[in-house]
Order: sequence, then structure tokens, then C-alpha cells
Amino acid sequence: MSSTQMQDKAGSTMMLAVPETEQAAGWQVQAIEKYERSLPAGRAGLREELAARILVLTGLRVSSEDAYADASGRLAVAGVDGTTLRLYRGGDLVMVRSCAYCETGRFESPQISDVADFGYALGVWRPLHEDCEDQDGSENLAGW
Repeated sequence: MSSTQMQDKAGSTMMLAVPETEQAAGWQVQAIEKYERSLPAGRAGLREELAARILVLTGLRVSSEDAYADASGRLAVAGVDGTTLRLYRGGDLVMVRSCAYCETGRFESPQISDVADFGYALGVWRPLHEDCEDQDGSENLAGW
């Protein structure tokens, strides 16, 4: 609790106890309003950044309008030649792929920072559910 000084109609000054939750409400409302005002530009910025990063990684131009940005402005998604990429507001870019064995679910690759990372995600990374087996043929079963 904190106190606020108030003056009544007769000119007397009094101290009123104000619960901190009421004081906090003002700054919270301001923060929420700022967030809501930033959403349209934030979503557009994410789509534009994703399109630019796709160009750097693939050499392909993707319109920012072809990318989806979620309502909260936290992520943008775009597909390129059957590959799905997600860009999070913090700048993390990942590839999304289903399980290499059962082809269900959605898994995110390690962060993609450059073409080599993208190459790893495209060529080597094989996400699996806990109960699915890796059937890439590299396992030698001749010794069984």
C-alpha cells in the first residue's frame, strides 16, 4: 500500500491509502496499449524479415505478403519449394518438418543462422518422435 495526498472541498488535506494494484493498473494499461498499437507494424516487419532471410538462404524472392504472421506478432511462417520456415520475433529462424519415420507431428530444426545451418536442416536433420525408429538405412543390422 502507498498513500496519496488529497484535499477535500473545505481545504483540509488528508492522506488516502491506495492499493498498489490500482497504481499498477495505469502502467499496465499503457504497456498493453503500446503492444496493441505495435501489432500491425510488428507483423509486417516479421513477414518482411522472413522474406529477406529466405532470399539470402535460397536466392529465391518470396513476397512478404505470401508469409503468414500470427495475430500476436510473435512468429511468421512461409513455405518455399515444400520447405516450411518459421521466424520468431526474437530473430530465431527454424525449419519445420514432420517425423522422418511416421510423417506426423511438427518439429523445429536447430536455429538457422546461415546457409550451412540451412544445409544441415535440409540434408541431415531427421526429427523423430520418441517412439519412432530412424529408418535412414545408415544403421548396419548385419551383426544381429
